[in-house]
Amino acid sequence: MPKFLLSFIFTLTLFGYGSAVSATQEQTPAKENGAIPTAPSFENFAGKITKNRVRLRCRPALDGHIVQEFAKNDLVLVTGQEGDFWIVTPPANMKFFVCRSYVIDNTVEANRINIRLKPDTESPIIGQLMHGDHVEGEVSATDDKWLEISPPNTAHFFVAKEFVENVGDQEYFSKTQSRKQEVELLLQSAYFAAQEECKKPYNEMSLDDATGKFEAICQNYTDFPEHIRQAKEGLALLQDSYVQKKLSFLEAKLDLPKNANCAETHAKKEESVKKQPVAKASFPPEKTPLLTKKMSAWLSMEEELFSAWHQLNADKDMAQFYLEQEINGKTLSGVVESYDTTLVKDPPGDFLLKVDAAPTAFLYSTRVDLTPYIGKKVTIKAAQRANHNFAYPAFFVTSVN
Repeated sequence: MPKFLLSFIFTLTLFGYGSAVSATQEQTPAKENGAIPTAPSFENFAGKITKNRVRLRCRPALDGHIVQEFAKNDLVLVTGQEGDFWIVTPPANMKFFVCRSYVIDNTVEANRINIRLKPDTESPIIGQLMHGDHVEGEVSATDDKWLEISPPNTAHFFVAKEFVENVGDQEYFSKTQSRKQEVELLLQSAYFAAQEECKKPYNEMSLDDATGKFEAICQNYTDFPEHIRQAKEGLALLQDSYVQKKLSFLEAKLDLPKNANCAETHAKKEESVKKQPVAKASFPPEKTPLLTKKMSAWLSMEEELFSAWHQLNADKDMAQFYLEQEINGKTLSGVVESYDTTLVKDPPGDFLLKVDAAPTAFLYSTRVDLTPYIGKKVTIKAAQRANHNFAYPAFFVTSVN
């Protein structure tokens, strides 16, 4: 082969190799200070749930264990992502459990101690504690072999991305949660003030404190519609109680004898009323069936409701209270299913009422044992109760047809 042809081929080869090296260099990430740049870290954000009954899972998969369900507009803190799921921190009302035998003086005495969702060795594991870890907790009310603890920093769960909307950064989430605690405390304080005023006679009642708190919630916490609804209900109940007591007070005045000794007679009547023992109905009612463990758990709350009602109806007993509850209650139909109350604090009921396999209400009762009706379609008479901001309304069952 002639030398000029060999020289030409060699030049082409070098040119092609140089072009390839150049192209490779252009496609290689640029180095800064000798290091390849890493992907940006994930920025936590506040996620708003866009639909009702959105499921929180233990794993980023549709067959992952369901921890609980969110209601529309609930807020979660998103800290990462995995596939089609966002990683979120545990909700504030969640319970976690660890075996007490491994914890002495709030210190873990073994390695890899499982943290579970329920006080049960078959319950899903959501994390582990190591030897020397410090834990704060209380003995479980359902099983004293277990310790109920706050969620560890490493605990996280998963929500499908399609049901979460980014509404702000982590600071927004923290501020919103702080405001939620504020409005909940204010609502509790308002209801307590209203209850105290309702215990007083009409001429000693002062509505300013309770009314001011209820109105403050309606004016300053418009981003919490459920709390506003409860505040409006509380204000309406307080005003209704005030009007009823005022009417009773005026009627009592009209019944007094019209003579010179009117004031003296009125005083004697008041003194006589004070000396009469106030009727206090027994709790629970005499005709209540044999109480199960689930039914007994609600007795204290029902007693508080009856006590508040009894302040305004001192001449009526427990049977009349529940008769009134049934008359003013709602008629509901559906299939009864058990609801696991060990997962959350302040559960709204022991059972779910489902229509076409979709939950519609939480149920509980101290008068009807609902356990035999699990899996059956029933028609019930029920009075509405507080649902503690869960996805569905809560009801006290007065009877089952």
